[in-house]
Amino acid sequence: MTVSGPVTCSERTNRRQTRSPFAVRWASLEQTDSVRLDRPHSMLISTVKDGRKLSEFLTSEFSDIGNKYRHRISYEGDDLVDGLHCYRLRRDRITGDNDKVKGTSRIWLARDRNLLPVRSSWEPPSRQSDKLPTGICTVTTLQELEPGIWIPMRWRDTAYNGSRKVGLVENRMIENWRKDFQVESIRLNPEVDPQLFETVTVPQGTKIHIRDENGNHLGERIQPADGNISISENEFEKLRAP
Repeated sequence: MTVSGPVTCSERTNRRQTRSPFAVRWASLEQTDSVRLDRPHSMLISTVKDGRKLSEFLTSEFSDIGNKYRHRISYEGDDLVDGLHCYRLRRDRITGDNDKVKGTSRIWLARDRNLLPVRSSWEPPSRQSDKLPTGICTVTTLQELEPGIWIPMRWRDTAYNGSRKVGLVENRMIENWRKDFQVESIRLNPEVDPQLFETVTVPQGTKIHIRDENGNHLGERIQPADGNISISENEFEKLRAP
């Protein structure tokens, strides 16, 4: 399930060192993952940065198509998360011919909410505890937009202190930093002007990175003048040539 139309999100961060929250909004033309494609099923999964559906991400050999980072997904069991019956999936990031595990995360999919992820956790290989995760992301508010169409409206991403002296090494979860996300506005099936995708006006001097349909980097160019980003078919084929 996807929600077609604009989704505006805000982010607030609170770090244990400063206790000072601030708002973050960003956009960039220099990286393909800088302009996020927000899908209800991938909002909690920070590793889904290439616009794929969650089903494609979970069934793919790679967690990152561009860098070819491999992963392995397995079903672990069922859990009750905030009153929702969920499937618990384990995701191991693997490397080398012997499939060495470089890190593990878990994803909980709500059976009665279109299999939306409602919790995720992360356990890197350098973790200081064999019982506790170093980070947890949890949906705090779900909303039914139409019968059977759900979307996370608020979720919280929390990291825990993994230093050698306090926190996870003592099997205690001490908050290191926290990010709160909230969907501020959403429209289902809006009428969108095609020129929104066909015309992207940028200023002179902007560095444009060019990639093929598989996300492979082909080259870069400097925008010669204020106006629309464009590249001729002939120029594109020259970049594709070995």
